[in-house]
Amino acid sequence: MTTVEKSCVLAEELGHHRMTVGNILDQNDVANRKQEHLARLWAYDRRIGLSGIILGYRNHCHNLHELAECLEVSEEFLNEALECYREKYGCYTELDGYVIMFEPHLAVMEKI
Repeated sequence: MTTVEKSCVLAEELGHHRMTVGNILDQNDVANRKQEHLARLWAYDRRIGLSGIILGYRNHCHNLHELAECLEVSEEFLNEALECYREKYGCYTELDGYVIMFEPHLAVMEKI
């Protein structure tokens, strides 16, 4: 594993430490799947977050590869986070004078 991949795995494991209780290995159990989702969301928010997406915009990232490099996360982790944010926020959300769109693809715009 690369250092970037290790940091993503570590973030998820810290999410489990902070957000889950007991043995959640059986992913057929709905409660365990919910805990897994919470741990991953915690990791995504700590490593990326909406503010990280805005940071990528400010740093002129033009694609997901550049954004992943800017945020020091793997592209796989970034894609999973974006899908999670799409589920959580819908097509778009607003933060600090920016609009972050998840559909039809990731885009950031400054509000005027």
